[in-house]
Amino acid sequence: MEINKSECACSKCGYTFEELRDECLIICPHCKKIKKIQEFNLIEG
Repeated sequence: MEINKSECACSKCGYTFEELRDECLIICPHCKKIKKIQEFNLIEG
């Protein structure tokens, strides 16, 4: 079983971050831009 992980990805360069946080506020080291993306939740069955 996989746990709910917040998948943060930069739309600029395409860098992917995997962290367990409610709000995905990441700073891309490549383009150095702050991107706020919603967490990717699994579909409840």
